[in-house]
Amino acid sequence: EKKISRKIKEAILAFQLERRYTKKEILTRYLNQVYFGSGAYGIKSAAKIYFGKNLDELTISECALIAGLPKAPSWYSPFVNLKKATQRKNIVLKQMFDRDILTTNEYKDAHDEPIVLQKKDKPANKPIFFLDTVRSSLENKFGAEYIYQKGLRVQTTIDIELQQVCEQSVEKHLKIIERRNTILEPGDLQAAVVAIQNVTGDILAMVGGRKQNKKDYYNRAIKARRQPGSAIKPLIYAYAIENGYSQASLILDAPVIFDQWRPQNYSKTFAGDITLRTALVRSLNIPCVRLLDNLGLRQVAGFCKKMGIQVNKNINLTFALGSAELNLLSLTSAYTVFPNQGIYVYPGVIQYVKDRRGRMDWVYRPNKRWVMSKAGAAIMCDMLKAVVTEGTAKKAQVLDFPVAGKTGTTDNNRDVWFIGFSADVCVGVWLGTDSNKSIGPKETGGKAALPIWIDIMQAVKEKFGKKILCDAG
Repeated sequence: EKKISRKIKEAILAFQLERRYTKKEILTRYLNQVYFGSGAYGIKSAAKIYFGKNLDELTISECALIAGLPKAPSWYSPFVNLKKATQRKNIVLKQMFDRDILTTNEYKDAHDEPIVLQKKDKPANKPIFFLDTVRSSLENKFGAEYIYQKGLRVQTTIDIELQQVCEQSVEKHLKIIERRNTILEPGDLQAAVVAIQNVTGDILAMVGGRKQNKKDYYNRAIKARRQPGSAIKPLIYAYAIENGYSQASLILDAPVIFDQWRPQNYSKTFAGDITLRTALVRSLNIPCVRLLDNLGLRQVAGFCKKMGIQVNKNINLTFALGSAELNLLSLTSAYTVFPNQGIYVYPGVIQYVKDRRGRMDWVYRPNKRWVMSKAGAAIMCDMLKAVVTEGTAKKAQVLDFPVAGKTGTTDNNRDVWFIGFSADVCVGVWLGTDSNKSIGPKETGGKAALPIWIDIMQAVKEKFGKKILCDAG
């Protein structure tokens, strides 16, 4: 913005600053806040990022390189363009020599000194999707200018070991699935994973896509809205339990037509009168559609909203089969209500923020609300445990500790899900392609997504131990 009014304001501000601070104090404040490229805000951060040193350990040559960065930090960063950074460093050294700041020998030694940079972590080794979520959360809370200039210290919720398990399992199983499905090209298949601590809402790990494309920062755990298939059914059953139904309540599994729509079970068979428990365990479609019709679309949509699921007002009975598009994070956080005794906790990635002096600037206080009764949540835990012991997730019995969850598979196997929990952690897994094509004719939530979930829950078991899930009594 090149306006006379702005120049006048800048001149007034400069005058006020010079009256209030000495030149040394102004320079100190500037050096503590200015951007030096490659994520370094402040000169102390630049010394650590580029050379792995404290300020008093830098050589003259290293100081000159850092001093030359603010003019165009993204261009002169030695991690981006070492040749340009070296040229810029030499210009700074020459100016220091011309002003008699350096002797001839000091100038020659600094000019000839080789640049030895701190080994830079490869982007693939960083939890880029988690860090991007942290950045977005900070910007929403404080504003971009504040967080990039104030030297904030941020304590996140990430569990590095669990994050690494998630990333490794995704890479391993996606390659396995691509090898067994010739319709998939290498790299076609994508995945997202979210792990949330039930009581606190802390997001312990997040994967938004596979690592192989380092420039792919599209976070599918948050930004991708996909159909959840049968993974939505537990929310409908939970509302039924809260409104007088029991696990033993009967529902009819028989052919039915709703306004010319005839829902079908995956097996194309019918079981007659069955209990709600059996219907959920076997993931039958027709009983769930009947149940939704009995409960009321508007009422179920309102209940889902309390669990963090934003539902379109124009939903219809196909909602029971997972036709509404939503993201993995919202559905996973909804499932935490069951092991958390009916309490929904808004998920977050930040525990606290301190200023550069170490003073507490902000502390996260969980946003909680009661969604369903403690007894109702315990019943849902019991029903979803049966999915593992009797239903579509029997493979999870290998874990040998109490877990519960639900599979989800959409038409033509475009999206496959598994969302489940232990007493401490809820983990959601989604697999699919960005082009929304089938990932394979036999790929289901139980076959494709569940193995990743099992790997992650093995790590959860080692970290949190074996605990009993809430008892339905």
